[in-house]
Amino acid sequence: MAKYPRLLPLIAVAIGGVVAVRAIGVAPGLFDGAKAWAEEAVAAAPAGDPAAPKTPPAVCALTPEQLAQQAGLSPAELRVLQSLKDRRAQLDMRDNDFATQLPLMAAAEEKLDAKTQALN
Repeated sequence: MAKYPRLLPLIAVAIGGVVAVRAIGVAPGLFDGAKAWAEEAVAAAPAGDPAAPKTPPAVCALTPEQLAQQAGLSPAELRVLQSLKDRRAQLDMRDNDFATQLPLMAAAEEKLDAKTQALN
């Protein structure tokens, strides 16, 4: 019986090793939060000087009606075109998500098939 190592000390050493590896993996990111907070504090400090004149709003900014008139469209047509542009951007993002998910789903299905074959 003296030849076999005790189980509890081995488990304690294994848990200590896992904790050490996790701590080493987390350690580089510990100071990023403080750094980001400090950068925000520094950026907010120089915003003082109330005597400085504020920039006026852009004078040549067009209203949607003026923009539609210059494009030769009615304001309703311009709104429809803008909403279609937004919808196209949403569909492109969705397509990219599907393109990312498809290989992952195929790999998961292959893995599941392999496990099913191993059980049979």
